Amino acid sequence: MTVSWSAYRQARRRSRQAWGILMLAALSVVAGLAWFFTAGQFQAGAPAVAGPKEAPVFDPAWMKPVVPVNQVPRGSALAALEGISVKGRAAKDDYQRESFGQAWLDVDRNGCDTRNDILRRDLAEVVFMEGSTCRVA
Repeated sequence: MTVSWSAYRQARRRSRQAWGILMLAALSVVAGLAWFFTAGQFQAGAPAVAGPKEAPVFDPAWMKPVVPVNQVPRGSALAALEGISVKGRAAKDDYQRESFGQAWLDVDRNGCDTRNDILRRDLAEVVFMEGSTCRVA
């Protein structure tokens, strides 16, 4: 079998490149191990650094006082609703729905807006508008 000079040079170049990559990998492993064993990785068993003996509960120098929450009133929710005053209908002289943007979006892109998605999910017996599989009546 005869090998041409260019094939021999190419094979030798590839062999040098492979040996260079292997040497670089070996050097990286040795450097990593040297760092691992000398950078204090095994000092976890050393005694803990002394710290404060007790944690401060409230230090006004850097903490804000905790504001107590409002207590939940006694009684049922229905009784609380009875205490709310109900006013009459508001005047319709200056209301423009366009000022508030689109009413309901189709966020899940199933062809139905969010309102109808929620109604279809939460109602027990869903009745749709005539000719629609989306719009809840």
